[in-house]
Amino acid sequence: MDLFAQMKMADFFLKLYRGELNRLCGYEFTPQKVRTIPDESREGQLPRATPEQQGISSAHIQLFLKELSRRKDVNPHSVLVMRHGKVITQAHFRPYRADYPHMLYSLSKTFTATAVGMAIGEGKLSLSDRLVDLFPDKVLPLHHPRLNAVTVRDLLTMQAGLKFNELGSVMGRDWEKGFLQSEFLHEPGAKFSYNSINSYMLSAAVKRRTGQGLVEYLTPRLFEPLGIRNVYWEKCPMGLEKGGWGLSLRIEDAAKLGLLYLQRGTWMVDGVPRQLLPQQWVAEATRNQLTDLEGAENGYGYHVWIGEDGNSYHFNGMFGQYVVVFPRYDVVVALFAGSQNLMPQGGGLELIHRFFGSEDFYSDVPLPKNVRALRGLVRTMKGLTFQKRETMPRVSYTPKGMCRLLSRRLFPEQNPHERLTEAQRRYDGAEYVLQKSFGSLLPLVLQGVHGNFTGGMEKIRIQNASGCCTLTVWEGGQENVVRMGTDGAPRYSEIDCNGETYMVGSMARWTTDEDDRDVLKAYLSFIETPDTRILKLIFEEDRVLIRFEELPSVRDAFEKIGAPPVPQTGGGERVRRKLKQLLQPKTTGERVDFITH
Repeated sequence: MDLFAQMKMADFFLKLYRGELNRLCGYEFTPQKVRTIPDESREGQLPRATPEQQGISSAHIQLFLKELSRRKDVNPHSVLVMRHGKVITQAHFRPYRADYPHMLYSLSKTFTATAVGMAIGEGKLSLSDRLVDLFPDKVLPLHHPRLNAVTVRDLLTMQAGLKFNELGSVMGRDWEKGFLQSEFLHEPGAKFSYNSINSYMLSAAVKRRTGQGLVEYLTPRLFEPLGIRNVYWEKCPMGLEKGGWGLSLRIEDAAKLGLLYLQRGTWMVDGVPRQLLPQQWVAEATRNQLTDLEGAENGYGYHVWIGEDGNSYHFNGMFGQYVVVFPRYDVVVALFAGSQNLMPQGGGLELIHRFFGSEDFYSDVPLPKNVRALRGLVRTMKGLTFQKRETMPRVSYTPKGMCRLLSRRLFPEQNPHERLTEAQRRYDGAEYVLQKSFGSLLPLVLQGVHGNFTGGMEKIRIQNASGCCTLTVWEGGQENVVRMGTDGAPRYSEIDCNGETYMVGSMARWTTDEDDRDVLKAYLSFIETPDTRILKLIFEEDRVLIRFEELPSVRDAFEKIGAPPVPQTGGGERVRRKLKQLLQPKTTGERVDFITH
């Protein structure tokens, strides 16, 4: 079995090297990302209060937001702070918004574990249930003897010991079979080994024992009581929720799960407290369940990470998705980001603990009203921007410059071509046919997560107006129009990539490089995900060079997910060049048409 798995893995990396991205998956691509309808309703919204009313200073929250916005290693998108069950701060870094959900990645795991806890509370599952009993039809007659010992508890604590993981799931349709027929890395229950397919198997176990998928099962038991609507959870090729990843929620809805655990599983439903999740489950899930902490640092419960001080715990998702609970201070902090961290580590988590993990910051009684501090906090929240440095317009702070800026804000559509710079006029309406490359509108991380490889940009058109630049992209037989703010305010566009629909908030700036060439640098944030596509268009006569980057960096992510090391001798240099073309693509294009004004 292991030899067969190694052969498939070798074939996977050979296709990756050859650039045969559309053949990487062992099953046919099916669109996963549906069109999102923004939820602006206040139904189910948590109560609000000022920080001072809940015993914490607005100035302290303001300092936290300022520090967060300065951290390049965090790349924050949204943050929410809650105390005593009330939201005291909710801030979004433009173009990110409160009414759109965000991919949770592995933060989905805690929702999966919550479903398991509810099923156990209903007597439909138990921690001691064995996989060989749950999935008898997927177990080989001559299976590995260690498989007989693997239980639901081992899946919850990441101690199942099986080798089949997320990368293996790309290579076949039947993930249950792939997991149960895999080799073992270690004895079940002996060692922590983080593996998202453990969570997928829990999703499958819930379906086996309840007859319902996770969304159907959790809707009346969790989502509806908590006021969580429009739930979207990606499914595997067999039609089952992925469990370990794939859930998208608004930040307030993700924070509600933290509040539910903080309240020991109780929730007010129609003014009456209800025990949605057994108290015993919450107590066990949020304490360390490991004897060997290697790989888990401070401990791990039932799909819950234990905090460094032992008095907090958190739910974590790749690229900086966090819900952190401080029971001692009755506080929940949620953060969505696009950082480089794949595991619970790094600047975002460190900042949350530094600003909210000490009793010095809290009062047991409300603080005096402080209008000045609250206004300062609100002012900071309004000024938070993710796409900040390269996309902010150069503003003259003379009276004439400020009047011009005010006029642009008050009358954005008046004479749209009147205030174009020479460079903007020069390229207004220009079209370029591009050479074939791996450079796509869709960030490579998103392409890889869904197996949605479009084949790269084929042609672009640029159109300029005052305060806005429009980029039309032809790719994979489709045409997408992306509007980008050049006045410091994002513009929003809906794009379609092979049937997957994304909302993109974009900003751009015209400038010049060290060789005095005209440059358009654009940030296209896929606001329902942690990912941002960065385009740098460098113009020279009738040609354009486009460099593609993304946040989080796909190169760093590729190294962290366990890609094989590139040899330093022999064909190593050739392999490195090939991988660079894939991970940091670029293309050139020749101008073929333009529109004059």
